[in-house]
Order: sequence, then structure tokens, then C-alpha cells
Amino acid sequence: MLLCCVVCVRRILVDTGESQNAEYISNLAKVLKEQQTSIQEMIVTHWHWDHVGGVTDICSQIDNCKFCFILKFFSHFLVPNFL
Repeated sequence: MLLCCVVCVRRILVDTGESQNAEYISNLAKVLKEQQTSIQEMIVTHWHWDHVGGVTDICSQIDNCKFCFILKFFSHFLVPNFL
């Protein structure tokens, strides 16, 4: 009998920081390469520039970021009594 155990680790980046932050992009790319992994998803907590500004930079400069798909969740989805 052959048992196979696969461990799946998802890399989720929460907020991308400001745009044009070369040091941040460089450090992120270095860690992803050292860990031999990639970012599977990005979550943006809110639409302030210091949280969403780096989306384009990350999608264009990180090797394993093939495409970016962004969903916007409206705040009323987060309030249970609204439904």
C-alpha cells in the first residue's frame, strides 16, 4: 500500500503597500525565490493608496504572478444584519 501525503501551502499577500517601492518588491521577490513559492492570492483590506498602490508593481515584476484578478467586496456584505 502506497500512502501519499501532499502539503499545500497557500501564499496570500495581504495589502500590497505603496507603488514604486523597489526595495519592497526586491525583498518580496527574494523571499519567494528562497522559499521556492509564489503568491497565489492578494487580499486588499481597503482602497487606500498605501494598501493598493503596489498591486500593479507586484503583478508586473514578480516572476510567478501570471495574472491579477481583483474582486471588490462592498462593505454591506460584511454587516450580518444587512442581509
